[in-house]
Amino acid sequence: MGKMSSCAVFAVVLLLTSPSMSVIAPDYTMARSTSDSCPHLCACLTLSQSHEFVTCQVRSSAEWQKSCKELQHFTLAQEAVSLRVAGDVSVLFKHSDCLPTLNGLDLSIVPVSLRTSMFGDMKLQSFLNLSHSGIEDVPEDTFAGLTDVLHLDLSHNELTTLHPGSLNGLTFLRDLDVSYNRIQRISFSSLSHLSSLESLNMEHNLLLEVTADHLPASGSLKDLNLHFNKLSMFMLSINDSTFESIRNITSLDLSYNPLECSCVLGELFNAVPSLLQSIKREKDTVCSTPDAFKGQRLLTVNQSDLSCTSPYNFISYPSTARSVLITDTITLECNAQGYPPPAMLWITPWGEKFYNRSASTILINEGDLLDSSNLDHMYGKYEDENVFFQSSIHLLADNKLQISKFRGCISGTYRCIAVNFAGNQTHNIDLKIISAIKSVYGESLFISGCCAVGSLILGFIIGAVKMLVVWLRRKHFFSVPIFSKTPSEHPPEAAESTVTTFDQCNSKDFIDSGSEKSPPSSPTIVAWSTAVEIEDQEQGHYDELENPGSWRPHAIFESLEEARGRLRYGMGRKMEQVRKNVQSIKESGSVYVHSIKETGSSAASRMKAGVVLGVETVKSQVQSFKELCGTGNMGGQTISMMSVETDVDTNEKKEVIRQITFV
Repeated sequence: MGKMSSCAVFAVVLLLTSPSMSVIAPDYTMARSTSDSCPHLCACLTLSQSHEFVTCQVRSSAEWQKSCKELQHFTLAQEAVSLRVAGDVSVLFKHSDCLPTLNGLDLSIVPVSLRTSMFGDMKLQSFLNLSHSGIEDVPEDTFAGLTDVLHLDLSHNELTTLHPGSLNGLTFLRDLDVSYNRIQRISFSSLSHLSSLESLNMEHNLLLEVTADHLPASGSLKDLNLHFNKLSMFMLSINDSTFESIRNITSLDLSYNPLECSCVLGELFNAVPSLLQSIKREKDTVCSTPDAFKGQRLLTVNQSDLSCTSPYNFISYPSTARSVLITDTITLECNAQGYPPPAMLWITPWGEKFYNRSASTILINEGDLLDSSNLDHMYGKYEDENVFFQSSIHLLADNKLQISKFRGCISGTYRCIAVNFAGNQTHNIDLKIISAIKSVYGESLFISGCCAVGSLILGFIIGAVKMLVVWLRRKHFFSVPIFSKTPSEHPPEAAESTVTTFDQCNSKDFIDSGSEKSPPSSPTIVAWSTAVEIEDQEQGHYDELENPGSWRPHAIFESLEEARGRLRYGMGRKMEQVRKNVQSIKESGSVYVHSIKETGSSAASRMKAGVVLGVETVKSQVQSFKELCGTGNMGGQTISMMSVETDVDTNEKKEVIRQITFV
C-alpha cells in the first residue's frame, strides 16, 4: 500500500506540473485516490466520474509488458482512460500493440524522437501531449492513423519549421499548440488541410510571415495567436477573394511584432472589418514603421493614411553587363527603395527563380511571379558528367546572388526584380564568360610572329656581314702571285725556284735530315713569302699581279692542297720526333742501369785485390823479421789466411781461407 501511495503522489505531481492539462482537459478535476486494481508500476487517479488518469513507469520490456496487460483489464471497467508515461519511452513504442484504446497519451517532459508512422498502432480518442520533449523536427506522416485526435500539443520544443506533410492524418484536429519554439516559417500546405482547426497558438516563435494562404481554407479558424514573433505584416492573398480563411476569426493577437503600418494592413481591415474588433492586447499592438506612425497603436491609425511606395532608386552591380573569367566567383547585387521594403527575386537565364523566404509572401501575391506550391529557393548546384568541378548559385541573406565556379552553361542574362505591394521594377544583368587561355593564345601568336620575323631579319643581317667578311678576306689575303699567275706568266727563274723549294720540302732527304725547320703552317704565309721572293726578283710584274682579272680558280684549290700536304708533313715530323725522344729515353735508362751494375762489380774486384795486397805485405814483413832475427832460413812454414768477399749485386758474404807454405 505504501508503494501505491508513492506512485499516486508521483502521478499527482506530474499531473499538476503538466503544462497542457489546462488546455487539453480544462474540465478535469481530481475526485479520489488511486484504486487497488491499478496496473503494475502505475498510479491511477480519478479525474472525474468517468475518466481515469494512469501514470506508468517504464523501465524494461518485461515490466512494461506486464503493466500493459494489466492496463487492458483496467480499461474494461472505465469509460475513458488517459495514460501518462515516464521513463524509457522507446520501450513503449516497441510494444505499443498491447495498448488498449486510450482517451489520450501524455508524453510531456520525456525526451521523444519522432519518426514516420510511429503512432500507427495506437488508438487515441482525444489528445496527444508532446510538450517539453526536445523535439527538433516533425517528419512527414508522423501522426498517420490518429484520425480521432482533437488536441495536439507541441509547445516548448526545438521546432524550426512545419513541413507540408508534418500534420497529415489529423483529420479532426481542433486545437494545435506550437508555441515557444523557434519556427521561422510554415509551409502553405502545412495547415490548409486541417478543415476542423479552430484554435492555433503560435506565440513566441520567429515567424517572418503569415498570410491567409497559410491558414485552413475552410474558415473554421476562430482563435489565432501570433503574439511575440517577427511579423512585419499580416495580409490577404489577392487570389482569396472571399477571405474565408480569416472571416470567422474572433480572437487575433498581433502584439509585440514589428508591424509595418502600410497599405497592406489598410486593405486587410477594409476587407474584414470584424478583425478590428477581434484584436487582443491592442495596447501592445503598435506600428514599427514608417516613422510617421512609429509607436502608435494600430487601432488609432487612420486607415486612409496607410500607403505604399513602389520601388525606386534601383541600383545593381554590375550595372548592365560583365565578362566573367571561367571558374571565377561573382556576386550580383540589386538594391531598391520603397515602402514596404521591396522583396528581391532573381531569375536565371534558364528560368530558375531564387528568392528569400521572407519575400515569398509578397512574390506570391504578385501575379505569376510565384505560386503557392513553390517554397523558398536559395541554393542550387549544377554539375555535369564531363566537368570536373561543380558550379553553384547561392542567394545570400542580403539578397545578393553569388555564383561560384562560373562556366559557359550558366552564362546569359540574369533578371533582378524588386517587388512590393505598390509595384515592381526589373533590371537585367548580362554575364559573358571569358577564358584566360584564349587571350594568352592570341598574344602568343602575335609574339611568336614578331620573334619569327625578327629572327629572319637577324639571319639576313648576319649572312650579309659574313659574305662581306669573306669578300674582304679574299681581296686582301688571296691576291698573291702564286694564286693569281698562270704557269706561262711566271718567269722561269721564279717558277723554278718555287718548284725547287716545294720539292725540297717534300723530298725524302729533307725529311730524314732531321732539320728543325718546319714548312709554313698556312697558305697565307706561303703566299706572302713567295710574293716577297717574286717581288725581289721581278719588280716589273707587280702591277700585273695586282690585277684581279688574271686570277684563276684552280690556283686557289692547288694552294689549299699544298697547305694540307704541308700540314700533314709537319704533323708527321712532330710525331717522329716524339717517337725518337721516347726511344732515346728508354736506351739511356738501360745504359744507366748497366753502368751501375758494372761499377758495383769493379768495386768488388778492387776490394779483393786490396785484400790480396795486404796479405802479401804481411808475408813480406814476416819474412823480413825472420831474416833479421835468425839466420834467414826459417824452414818450411805454412800460413793460413782468411778473407771475406762480398758480392755487391746480391749482398752475399763469403769467407775464403787460403793456406800458403813457405820453404
